[in-house]
Amino acid sequence: MWSTTMARAWKEHYGFIVVGGGAAGNVVAARLAENPNVKVPVIGIGPGNPDQVPELAVPARTVESRSSRYDWSYISTFVDRPDYERVEKTNISAFRKALTNAWESKGLSLNDDIFSGEMKGLAHAVNTINKGFRSSGLDLLASKPNVDVMPSTVTRKINFDREKAVSVTVIRSGWF
Repeated sequence: MWSTTMARAWKEHYGFIVVGGGAAGNVVAARLAENPNVKVPVIGIGPGNPDQVPELAVPARTVESRSSRYDWSYISTFVDRPDYERVEKTNISAFRKALTNAWESKGLSLNDDIFSGEMKGLAHAVNTINKGFRSSGLDLLASKPNVDVMPSTVTRKINFDREKAVSVTVIRSGWF
């Protein structure tokens, strides 16, 4: 497994800072770390071991994380356009079918291969679930000595020097 070196992490100079330790952030960090001359921190609010927390790792158990220390009480909704009634995300299959039917009725194309290099048409979202388990992408960082993973860390602000991001302001929560 990988280890976090928090004490030296903040004192060293980093070539890049990845804010967000989810699957996408970890993939970005792994790609940046392919250059051994670059040090990359990954700042994430979640625990450093999500693969060992069943209610996070097993999609079917996600509902168990509601109102727990892993739940930030965000509400995801879609707008039902005819009467502007909010529809909870759990009703997404009916929404997806209606959207697909509407899209096709206008003669627009569906795109089942969003990795072909052409982002045109309606596509289904890509997920990070494989064989019943959610991937956090942490396994990509296991062999990267030039990556510091900083779990339980909230990014409060991205600091700019004119138009260039130069640092971040964070809060260590110690939640996990």
